[in-house]
Amino acid sequence: MALSTNITSTVKTYLMKGTAGTPITYAKLCDIKDYPDLIGAPEALETTTLSNTQRTYIEGLKNNEQLTFTANYTESDFSTLKALAGTEQLLAVDFGDGGAEGRFTFSGYVSVSIIGHGVNEVREMSIIITPTTEITFVGE
Repeated sequence: MALSTNITSTVKTYLMKGTAGTPITYAKLCDIKDYPDLIGAPEALETTTLSNTQRTYIEGLKNNEQLTFTANYTESDFSTLKALAGTEQLLAVDFGDGGAEGRFTFSGYVSVSIIGHGVNEVREMSIIITPTTEITFVGE
């Protein structure tokens, strides 16, 4: 069995903001430290009848609740993110420069909050996105 050579690192993973146009262009919104699960698992809808000896299910809707990203706090990035509040944004998570290893696109509302910390820690912020569309994978 050959080893896969398509395994990639999280290095060069970006949270992107789109600008409407044809085609939509994306620019890095800010550097992120982590990203959430991007495609939620489908809910299980129970189909069990009294004839079954075990519960049975079909797939329901995929659940993509709020997406939370962590970023280092800078006043500039915080102000940029805060200015987006209340308006729907075109967004993407890029794997690799320009999405070379995949891009996940969606629309949503952005909010930002400061994460509490203690002594000798880096200031961080949470970027919370409430998706308003499905998250779509766009390959190379």
